[in-house]
Formats: sequence, structure tokens, C-alpha cells
Amino acid sequence: MDASTREGRGQGEGPAGEARKARGRAGVTRFALVLGAALSVVASLECTPSRSSSSKKPDAPLITAEERPRFPRSPNANPRWSWPGMAQFQSAYDQADRQAKPIRLVYGRIVKDVGGGHAEVDDVVLSVEREAEGETYALRVEFAATDDAYSQARLGSRSGWTLATGPMERAAAGVPLVFEKGTSRIRIEPAYVSPAGRISMEALDAWSYVAALLATDPPVYDDERATDEEEAGAKLAAARAAGDKEKALSFYRIWRPMGRCSMDSRPAQVAREYAELCYDMGKLGCFLQLQLRIMGDQFDRVAYSSYGEAAHATEAERLTETGLDVDTFLLGLVIRFGGVSREGELGGYRLVRSIKESGRAAPIAARLAAWAKDATLDEYNRLTATQILALLEDDAALADEEELSEIARLWLARHRAKK
Repeated sequence: MDASTREGRGQGEGPAGEARKARGRAGVTRFALVLGAALSVVASLECTPSRSSSSKKPDAPLITAEERPRFPRSPNANPRWSWPGMAQFQSAYDQADRQAKPIRLVYGRIVKDVGGGHAEVDDVVLSVEREAEGETYALRVEFAATDDAYSQARLGSRSGWTLATGPMERAAAGVPLVFEKGTSRIRIEPAYVSPAGRISMEALDAWSYVAALLATDPPVYDDERATDEEEAGAKLAAARAAGDKEKALSFYRIWRPMGRCSMDSRPAQVAREYAELCYDMGKLGCFLQLQLRIMGDQFDRVAYSSYGEAAHATEAERLTETGLDVDTFLLGLVIRFGGVSREGELGGYRLVRSIKESGRAAPIAARLAAWAKDATLDEYNRLTATQILALLEDDAALADEEELSEIARLWLARHRAKK
């Protein structure tokens, strides 16, 4: 499986789950599910590693030189870049403003009939995300009361679910939601559904900043022609030796060597060489797309392990060499919406590592703390901000729990109980 698809945020999948795997923690902890006043109303992964070489808002415009000075080309940017103009950032924002939808959080009981198996699990938190293409949804189990409950509730296939019980916009506590996919069926009996609400301009701003930068070049890999055959690698080496950068670029787009084990750094090493070629050619979007793959350790290997993941650095410090606003870029990677997509995302644990290894943890944590307490921000992204802060071990930022969202407080209680 392409590691770029390993993205969830539940006990085994996301910021909380990835941290649990990385630290080798196991066990089952039962905790009391207390949602507070609002909720009580509605219901109660050997081998030796190889060495790596090195709708528009006319009254509040997103981009102006005075209000958003980070968007024009930075004075510290390497002159090799073809830096996106204001119009490109504005276009990314306007498109997201039209299409982005908040990812909804649903807490309650699920009844699932998937893959021939039947399970009924109480006290589960799921995310419901409108997919960018079509009328389908991605469903993820974010967390549950216990590890056993999470294992029972988790879904083997997250994307492509069709809502059979009316529009998600009308979802509410006490009104069952039924999703279907082929012969599989999931019924959710919600005690709480996060509000649909409006998407905050600041969150959309940060998301669009990343999207616009990544989109300055086409996707770095041609998935239809991708190969791990060594013949492609030999042709690539010949093109590099001949100094033919364009030909080398064409081979990099299709050659994706397979890692032999979780510790094999060759896939990341090849991606870094590819990224350096893009850097040398002034291809900012290409460089950043590959940088995200390295930061996320998103490479094909025959096996994965927490030990192997820990051996692969994020190299996030390279972001400072581009001249972009590193804080805004990393904060933009925290934000997620349904209905839109961009050329790269990071799983929670690798994002936390990237923030630490970028050397920008303190200012980023300060902004995350404000987001976690911002009642105007959608609840999914408030939960994410809380999770990232917890994994950054910024206890001071999470001291005033009453300012966090209901679901975030629930997650935090479980996270602390497992320590």
C-alpha cells in the first residue's frame, strides 16, 4: 500500500494511532465517555539501513500586499523559483471557497455489516468527509472508548461510501445515518453531530497557501506508468550522466523503487535526488511535492514498522531554503476539508515530527493553541489542532480544557489515560 494512503487519525491510524504505534504501546484502557453539557443533552511495523545522501469575499480580500505579505514572492526566496503570483493564490482560495466543506464528526453507536462480518459498537467517533469527486464520502473511525472497540469499529475501506438517508447537511443527533458501498452497510446512531457551519477564512487561507504552492508544477509521479524495474533506473542514471535534465525528469516521474524492508532508505534517497533536480531546475511545486513525500515517509516498501519509520528523518529543515513562509506552510498542512484535494498531505505523526525537525515548533504551537480554542473554526480541525499539540507535548497550551471543543476534550481524556 502506498504510504500516502495511510492517513487516518484513529487509535491505529492518525496522530493518536501513529504515536501509539511509534512508541510501541498496546493495551486496552477503558475510560468514561463524558461529553459535557452539550452532549449530555442529546445522549448520554529487518535490515541494515542504507545511508541517505544527503463564494468570494470582496469585502475581505484574501491577498493584498499589505494584509498578506507572505503570499507574494518572499525577499528571502531563492531567485531560481518561478514564484506564484497573487492571482494564483487567489485562484486556489476562490476554488476552495466554492467547493470546500467541513468534515463532520459523529459520536454514537455504529452497526456495520462489512466484508461478511457484523459488529455493533458503542461510543465511537467517526469523521464523515465529502470526497472531491462525485457524491460519495470517506468515513474514518477517529477513536473509540477502548482499543478493542476501535478494532471492532474500524473500516477496511474508507472511501466511496454513499449516504442513503438524506443530505449530510441535515445530519443531527438522534437521526440515524446509513452509508452503503456495494454489499456493505454502516448505520450510525448519533448522539452528537458537529455543526456544518461556515469555514473560517483563516483556515481556508492556510489550506490554500499550501495548495497553490504545490500546484505550481504537475504531479511528480505518473501513476499509470509507474515502475520499480531497474531498467528505468539505469536509463535515469544515463540521462543524469549525460546532463540531460529534462530526460532525467521524465524517468524520475515513472521510476519508484520498492523498499526491501522497513529500514530501506533507498526510495527516500531516490526521491531526494529527484527533489534536488527539481530544485536545480527552479521547479518549486515539484520540489515541495517531493519534500512532502519525504517528510511523510510516503514510499512503497515490502514491510512497515515503527522502528523503520523512526529511522527515516523528515528533512523538514529543507523548507527554509525555499523562502516560503514555513510556519504557514506547516499550519496549512494541519487543516483539512472535504470536497477539495491538493497535491500532498501528511499523516499526523509525521507532521508532528516535521514541525519539530523544522525548528519552528514554538510559534506553530502558539497558533495551534489559538485554533484549538477558536469556536469559529470547524470542530474537525479543532480536534486536529488539539491532537498535534498533545503529540508536541505542549501541556501548557492544553491546560484550559474548557476552551476546547467537546470531541477534543473527549479525545484528550483518552489520550492522557493511556500515558
